[in-house]
Amino acid sequence: PERPDQPTVWALRSMLEAPLFQRYDPHVLDALLAVVPPYAPGSVVTLSDEQQAVVIDHHPLHPCRPIVQLIPDLASHEGDDLPLGPMLNLAEQSRRLYVAHCEGFDVSELNFERPAVLPQPEDAVSALSA
Repeated sequence: PERPDQPTVWALRSMLEAPLFQRYDPHVLDALLAVVPPYAPGSVVTLSDEQQAVVIDHHPLHPCRPIVQLIPDLASHEGDDLPLGPMLNLAEQSRRLYVAHCEGFDVSELNFERPAVLPQPEDAVSALSA
């Protein structure tokens, strides 16, 4: 039977949980998180407070807490110049504010923390330059 599509965050979370986690080298998982963020830049997401936002960048230490730009309420705006909403670094916000929906999926239960056993991003960079 054909599997339904799943969001990127689901695939990454699956790889970071047992039994799959033990199958991968931590450096490979670290590199994967660096190039395949759970929420890709350009993705439209809905936050836990029901605001919509566009993912602007990811945070390597907090993969599921990206930097987003809020989408203002366009219904209340007139004219051709659409205002830009404020940018939020979710890693610096309360834990009560998180990505709740992405790619048409409820992802509120799929968000994960970066596993402590993975090398820190600055360790990976220094290893490459050595």
